[in-house]
Amino acid sequence: MLPAKISKNSNSVKIQLCVLPLLFTLFLFGCGNSGDKTAEQQTAIDTSQTEAPEGVGIVTDGPTQITGLLQTSGLQPDEAKALGLPERGYQLVSQNAYFLKGSDTLAAYLGQCVTLSGQMQEDWQPEQHGGQITYNRGLFVVEEVHPQLYSYCHYTDTLETQPQGREVNYTGQVERMQRPAPDIAYDYQLRLQKPYRDQNHPVSPGKLVQTLPLVPGSFSVLSTLEAAVRQNRQLRVEGIQHQGYAESQAVWVTAADSLAL
Repeated sequence: MLPAKISKNSNSVKIQLCVLPLLFTLFLFGCGNSGDKTAEQQTAIDTSQTEAPEGVGIVTDGPTQITGLLQTSGLQPDEAKALGLPERGYQLVSQNAYFLKGSDTLAAYLGQCVTLSGQMQEDWQPEQHGGQITYNRGLFVVEEVHPQLYSYCHYTDTLETQPQGREVNYTGQVERMQRPAPDIAYDYQLRLQKPYRDQNHPVSPGKLVQTLPLVPGSFSVLSTLEAAVRQNRQLRVEGIQHQGYAESQAVWVTAADSLAL
């Protein structure tokens, strides 16, 4: 540190002697520790200081950016063909949803919270395109994928109210599944530890039930289900079993915990 300049004016001496140590202290706190943060810690800081995304396209000086959870598209083969999309494609889900095309790397981010950079398809019709319904989804052409902390996508694509049904609890292995339709949020299923026969099945009474779709009732449950898939863990789930999509039964999950082995 350079020595403080002595002035004949005593007030000037006092000011300079006080200011220099203060500047040195601010330098240490502002710069000295910046290189010690891990990338994850820095991301957490950035996220906490940024308004949570709404899933709406954000136009910057460059490409448009959208943020949400990456899930399967749910399109049937004939639907995907009519829309000019891959049969086993993907969609970004948040408060708005978008079918995706243009990147071969999306599979690696399935189930994750991501920010996508790219462009909205300009000639895309929001309700029907080429005679095929679009499930109120836009089409986004992906140029870059930027993973986020999972907590950044703190919304859920689930039922907002509890469905009518019966209270149940099951144990088993959580697996990822393909959505049966774009707007049916069956992204996970439970492979039951103890399969059972459904004597009340509307089409096939006595059918052996080995898996059940899981619909998370909160973001906390959603996070637990995704973690179980990635860590290959068994869970005990509690919730409401109700009539689901296409004569199936599903479980609206209110709680999910790791199974003690």
